[in-house]
Amino acid sequence: MNNNFYDLGQHHYLLMQETFSTFTKIHKEFLNIQKSFQGFEHFKIQCTMEGMYYLWGEVNFHYLNELVQYHQSVSVSRKASITLRDVNEQTKKENKAHSSKIQELKHELMNARSNNKVQTDDLQLGFDMSSSEYSKVIETLESEMERLRSRIQQSEEEKIITIKNNVALKKQLSTLENHLQQTSQEVHMIKLASEEKDKNLMDLKNSFSALNSKFLEQSEDLRTLLAQTEILHKNKSELTKILSSVKGRLEEAELRVHDSVKLTEAAVMEKDAALLREKHTLTEVKRLEKAVSILMDEAGLKAKVEVTKLKDEFNLNIKRLSEDLMKAELSINDKQLQFERSIRDLKKAEGHASTLENKYEKACKEHESKEGMLNQRINSLENRIARLQSEKESTSAANIETSQDFNQQQEELFLRINELEGRLLKVRSDYESLKVSSEEAYRERDYLAEKINHEKELNDSKGNSLQRQVRQKTQEVSELSSMFQSQLEALEETHSSTMKQLYETIGTAQDSCSRLQQQIEDQKEMYDQRISDLNRKFEESRRRSEENRKESHEALKKALVAEDLTNQYKMRIKEVEDRLHATEQRFASFKRAKTMSASLGHLQRI
Repeated sequence: MNNNFYDLGQHHYLLMQETFSTFTKIHKEFLNIQKSFQGFEHFKIQCTMEGMYYLWGEVNFHYLNELVQYHQSVSVSRKASITLRDVNEQTKKENKAHSSKIQELKHELMNARSNNKVQTDDLQLGFDMSSSEYSKVIETLESEMERLRSRIQQSEEEKIITIKNNVALKKQLSTLENHLQQTSQEVHMIKLASEEKDKNLMDLKNSFSALNSKFLEQSEDLRTLLAQTEILHKNKSELTKILSSVKGRLEEAELRVHDSVKLTEAAVMEKDAALLREKHTLTEVKRLEKAVSILMDEAGLKAKVEVTKLKDEFNLNIKRLSEDLMKAELSINDKQLQFERSIRDLKKAEGHASTLENKYEKACKEHESKEGMLNQRINSLENRIARLQSEKESTSAANIETSQDFNQQQEELFLRINELEGRLLKVRSDYESLKVSSEEAYRERDYLAEKINHEKELNDSKGNSLQRQVRQKTQEVSELSSMFQSQLEALEETHSSTMKQLYETIGTAQDSCSRLQQQIEDQKEMYDQRISDLNRKFEESRRRSEENRKESHEALKKALVAEDLTNQYKMRIKEVEDRLHATEQRFASFKRAKTMSASLGHLQRI
């Protein structure tokens, strides 16, 4: 833009030099003519010089005003505006000097009219020569006008090209607006996906609480098993009671045998014939007593040994189970505390992320509102400039004071535009800082989510190990129960039913845990993939929106510059046409005055 501006200023400066050189040549020729003629010829030359100075001053002022307006519309640099102000002041000074010269020439013209009534005859001879010189001047002016018209045609063609470019840029702006709407919809979908992810996290928390409740139920089942083992202890005590009752019955049998022996002895004493029978009965009784005593001793020893073994094994198994259960409960409590702590950290991170998202949305809304206000302000300023330009076109004979006011207003407007652009840059910097903070919050949230998932995996692995231990312990308990079943047939049905229920609950819990873990892993993979895709799309849409915004801003600048150039060329065409019309009228009036003076001179001669 700076190079284009420099080239355009240099081009206008060369045009001014060319016009000034042509006018200086014409001025020298008229000075040579002025030396040879006096009187009315002096008056005529002064009039033509007055017109030439006026035309040169107008053209010069017009070009300088063009340069000033172009500088103010583009507002490229402050140095250019300062130089333009200096040039404008110089042109104003030159115009004032030309106006003073014109006033002096008018006074000289009045003096020449009073002094040149006598010299009309001599002027008649030089009239043809002056008219030929004046026609040369008119031809040079017409050539300059032709050149200006060709340039105006070129400017019209450039205007048509700029209009086409503006149409294409408007189409691009419409496509960019559609793309921005699509990106806003994608951002809305991302927000919905994040809400769904939060809902799924709540579902995971609920499922984890359900697993904890099931684990507590399993611990209650283990407690019921311990209660059943206590019942088995009680059954052992009942068995000892039964054995003691058997011993009592055996003692009663022994007493009866002793009674029978006594009866037999009495019968022997009564009857000598029954001695042999008594001997046989005594031997049989002794043999029975020995057998019973042997059987009783063997049964008592075996029962005592088996009972002591069962007691020792059962006590050891119960101690092991209680220790393992205590360790498992402590580890589960620790992991649950860690999980709750990680959930609290996740909640804090989610709250921080939500606050950052709210700030980001507020900043986006403020940025959009400020952009809308800036666009409205720019449109109002453009309307104001267009209105001022239309007023300037309607008032073609506006003086220097109105042009100064207009220039001051334009400077104020462009200063206001620069200030608004500075505010817009500040808002964009705030938007970038909020964007960076939101990205940091997203990274923290992802880190916490990974940490929670890792802890979940550890909890799942430890839970599986605890389940395996529980299975082993339940198998041991089942073996013990089978051993007790062989000895305690009365408790077989109750024990088998409880074991079946326990296996069913453990199987259902394992199936539900495996299903939940599979669902959690599938959902986690799906949501991670969706979040990565949405983040990538969001970054692409944001980059495209920034590029489209820059392109639209540049297109608007180019359109404004093209409109200003077309308006300036229109004004130049109109002013040149007005000047041509004025020169033609002056030439006609001058011709009429010349014919009148010739007729008056002829009448005086007559």
